[in-house]
Amino acid sequence: MPDRLHDVVVVGSGIGGLTAAVLAAAYGDDVLVLEGHTRPGGCASDFSRRGLLFPAGATLTSGFEQGGLHHWVYQQLGLPVRARRLDLAMLCRMPDRVVRVPTAWPEWRTERRRAFPELGAGGERFWGRVRKLGRQAHRLAARRPVLPIQTFADLARAASLASPGLVGVLPALWQTVADDLRWAGVSGHREHRAFVDQQLLISMQCSADECVALNGGLALDLYRYGTYYVEGGPAAIAHDLVRSLEASGGGIRYHAWVTELRRDGPVWTVLTADGETYRARSVIANMPAANLVQLAGGVLPADFVRGARADEQEWGAVVLFVGLDARGLAGALPRYDQTLARYDAPLEEGNSCFVALLPPEQPRFPHLARLTVSTHTRVEPWWALADRAAYAERKAYYAERLLAAAELAVPDLRSRIAFTDVGTPRSFLRWTGRVEGRVGGVPQTRGGANFAARSHRVGPPGLFICGDTVFPGQGTIGVTLSGINAARDARAHAHAVRTSERSLRVSSLPSHWLSSSGKEAR
Repeated sequence: MPDRLHDVVVVGSGIGGLTAAVLAAAYGDDVLVLEGHTRPGGCASDFSRRGLLFPAGATLTSGFEQGGLHHWVYQQLGLPVRARRLDLAMLCRMPDRVVRVPTAWPEWRTERRRAFPELGAGGERFWGRVRKLGRQAHRLAARRPVLPIQTFADLARAASLASPGLVGVLPALWQTVADDLRWAGVSGHREHRAFVDQQLLISMQCSADECVALNGGLALDLYRYGTYYVEGGPAAIAHDLVRSLEASGGGIRYHAWVTELRRDGPVWTVLTADGETYRARSVIANMPAANLVQLAGGVLPADFVRGARADEQEWGAVVLFVGLDARGLAGALPRYDQTLARYDAPLEEGNSCFVALLPPEQPRFPHLARLTVSTHTRVEPWWALADRAAYAERKAYYAERLLAAAELAVPDLRSRIAFTDVGTPRSFLRWTGRVEGRVGGVPQTRGGANFAARSHRVGPPGLFICGDTVFPGQGTIGVTLSGINAARDARAHAHAVRTSERSLRVSSLPSHWLSSSGKEAR
């Protein structure tokens, strides 16, 4: 209904946006989500190929443990948690060894001593430091911090989160994981360093040389707090949130590509490609900062526009999607593998890959499992290709590299293949609309994390942003926190505007309609 004035309109139905929408609706606000596609979830959505549903992005999930952010949201909404905890997060298949990554700390201590016996006492120092940093970072995340600090309320909230343990690790906000490796005396161990860099790249989007030590400690220790498989993948989280949103009276419109955001006094107008307009007291943009500049650049502060350059998201992804015959496969599914082909080459472009082998879930195809293989890629070469033939050739080259990586996890893979498909940065631009198909979020470096991260507050009153380009960053748990923070401020602003509207209505009434107290006569 175009003339309706909503409290909150959320543009985009990624996990962060849906979290913001459903929390606002649960507290009684009038909320509408606008989504350009036909399914919710954004980069955590799914899509159909030949009758199988494939996850568009990551498939390994955290945050459902007690105190975890997904668990907290589900608790607030009264939703049942259907995530199954895994004992083994992944196998890391390196050129000369295989490293198991269990989810229990004692088992991990035993395994990394076996896998990297050359570290000796230095390994104990480094991983002891990781555990200490991870514990503090996990406790902090569970209390839903707001960074960077911009208001007195933010400062008060930060002060309330302080603890002796947290104060003791404050230097880790400026140090890097590489600093900790040097401090422990293990920075020269090539194989262990490759393992650490691989783990950081898939979660923090950068290597030990750049990754903030506190954030890196959380990433390296995260699996100890729980790794989960959700039937249906992360898209199932999105569907849970949509059902809860609608049960609370909120709505979602699909096929609603937003083309412009305009500020009309205290109210925002949202325009879509099909000519519809929507009005809202607050707007939450669930998208990269660079995309928000395209929609609302004329009203955004100059520093936001300058800071929203697309190259803040350093990476794109190439993903191979495979339907394969699962009959006779050894071991239970799901299975996750991280592969490394060579120590003497950069991790991106197919040298390091993440392989997810997911169980059959479609009754029509009870024997067809789904396999995804992903690698980081630089987006620029994908857009510099001269023609379709060059693009097809590059896709075929990467498909072969990713198949070779997957064969490390499933040696007889090629004999099981039913079909394959390849997603590239060009595909992600088409699927998600993200500028140049950049995915993964802002690398968690000293210049882009924590106090230096982008705030969910954009600048113009009533406009907020959530997703993987604002604090705290990427992953479903990261964008969930950004959605929680955006919802809190969007609701407060909408309520302030609504109060102002009531005051204006009252002041415009004839004087004989008002009681002597100045309130509307009942």
